[in-house]
Amino acid sequence: MNSWYEEWYATAERVRGIADDGMAAGHEVSAREAYLRASTYYAIRVLPARRPHRSAHQGEHREEQGLLRPGRAIVHSPMEPVSIPYEDTALPGYFYAADGTGTSRPTIIIQTGFDGTQKELYSGGAAAALRRGYNCLTFEGPGQGEASASRAYPSVTTGKT
Repeated sequence: MNSWYEEWYATAERVRGIADDGMAAGHEVSAREAYLRASTYYAIRVLPARRPHRSAHQGEHREEQGLLRPGRAIVHSPMEPVSIPYEDTALPGYFYAADGTGTSRPTIIIQTGFDGTQKELYSGGAAAALRRGYNCLTFEGPGQGEASASRAYPSVTTGKT
């Protein structure tokens, strides 16, 4: 299993470098796609060992999710981090507006399952919703992804629909 982990990590790092270089050169589409690929490779490296609430993988998840943040500047739809109150904690998510006009639109809500990630929610559903003119809210449930990392999230209310 160590070789699996090491090779996918090396691939993720290489592709992240391609993304950083593309961003620096102003190649936004290529950079965005490379960040998403690198995020996927960071996730793949721990799939054989992932278990819910396993603290050893929380750092890896934060690294994978962190690639969404540099990509925020180049996602063509407004992307806003949100915090959804839940029991004694908050669940992390993103609100994607179909455009920057503030026009009220139908909103699709997508939640991940088991060990899914925000990146997967973007590429697996939010991007398609946005292309079709819908707003989209994605979030991770209790014990999933960033929610399992026990991070504090500022409460955000978008007021958007």
